[in-house]
Amino acid sequence: MATQLCSGVVRDGSTDAGLLENIISQLKTAAREVSQLSRGLAPITISPGGLAQALATMVEAMQKTSAATCHCQTQADVDVGDPAVAHQLYRIAQEALTNALKYARARQVTVSLVRRSPWIELVVEDDGVGFDRLAVQKAQGVGMRIMHYRANIIGAEFHIQSAPGKGTRVSCSYQCQDASDTGGP
Repeated sequence: MATQLCSGVVRDGSTDAGLLENIISQLKTAAREVSQLSRGLAPITISPGGLAQALATMVEAMQKTSAATCHCQTQADVDVGDPAVAHQLYRIAQEALTNALKYARARQVTVSLVRRSPWIELVVEDDGVGFDRLAVQKAQGVGMRIMHYRANIIGAEFHIQSAPGKGTRVSCSYQCQDASDTGGP
């Protein structure tokens, strides 16, 4: 409808054509963001051993809407075991990747999932602008709090390393319950 209106204005020679084109562009952007948001709210189903594939699919989808180059490096045999844990790890990766693409102005983002027995380590790393962690904590950054909360729910270790101009590294290490090895990540 807005495109039809814009075509009519252009034919009539109105000076408002540029304004209408801007409105159309903003509407398209809003529609994309609503679509991405709704996917983020929808429950995800991760099959046993399927966290690696779910992360790869998410990274591929986000790559399509970003100017940054996104990579996913996972070990195929990583099996979290508990679907609730897999869900929290997925959401942590999703939030960290979204932050890297939306705020960090990153050119490269890598999501990795590896097993270092008995630990499973999720890392999202970018080459973006980085940030001062203390300033962000004082500003009550919701995304960081949510990621930390999700890690706490599953008993995982959660760390964010960043500095202005140095990019950001978000890591979440989960100790598998069935493992006999008690070494750290």
